[in-house]
Amino acid sequence: MNRPCIIEGQFNPVLWLYWENLPGRDEPYTHIRLCRKIIKSVCGDMDIHLVTPENLPDYLPDIHPNIHKITLVNGDDSPCLAIKTGFIRVLLLAKYGGIYLDSDAIPLRSLSFVIEDIKRYGFICMRRTSAPKKHISIGFLGARPNNIIIQKYAADLRKRLAQSFQYRWGEIGAWVLTPLVNEYLNQCYIYQEEDVHPIVAEKQKCFVSKSLDPKDVLRPSTFIFMLYHNIFTGPMAACEEMGYPNMKEGWLLDWSEEKLMHSDVLLSKIFRLAVAVAADSIKSKALRP
Repeated sequence: MNRPCIIEGQFNPVLWLYWENLPGRDEPYTHIRLCRKIIKSVCGDMDIHLVTPENLPDYLPDIHPNIHKITLVNGDDSPCLAIKTGFIRVLLLAKYGGIYLDSDAIPLRSLSFVIEDIKRYGFICMRRTSAPKKHISIGFLGARPNNIIIQKYAADLRKRLAQSFQYRWGEIGAWVLTPLVNEYLNQCYIYQEEDVHPIVAEKQKCFVSKSLDPKDVLRPSTFIFMLYHNIFTGPMAACEEMGYPNMKEGWLLDWSEEKLMHSDVLLSKIFRLAVAVAADSIKSKALRP
């Protein structure tokens, strides 16, 4: 995950990730480190850019300084990194193009085919059709930098960032993007929810089910398995049938990488499936003449 040459204003067929540790943490959470390894392996044929606070000025030197002060409206003064990341992903895509993927995602195949969809349609995303308002999720996006959706989205966010550093949850995400996608449906491609979010956030307790197998939740066309922070960092309400108590911190916060990989819960089975996919990809490349 280095930083090869990219060209502003042109379409760069890259995979973007952003990560920033919370104050007091020196390294990413264990599940993030494991996801990063899998992303690097499964998408090894892609140009992956890991953006961090340290190298952010190299990519977005003109970003408004409010980016470093973002908090939630009516919250405490602690930084809201989720909203900060929301700004950064959009500005990266508007400037360079490519794919943005949340760091807590497990790709189940290379995302290089998504690059071809971006070239064809200009913008790609996923709609939460199971949600009441059928909003567009921002955890997986892709764009050509000249696409009208990403340019209007970025212009809106630049204006908001220059005016404030306090935001409501969803204010710079689905609230802005969904109307834009609905207006310009002829300039985007929308992936089905089941192919990116086979288990939605409201049902993330299924991650620790011992009775579910990947075949129970994945379709043949599923290519990303999104994770959610609550089950790792909390809070999580009690789930008696699965034997998990009410916890301020997440149920899986203390799980080691080995336990995440080798336990008998659904999440571990998904991790193992992704590792097998990566191994098969490496093997097939080695067999090519």
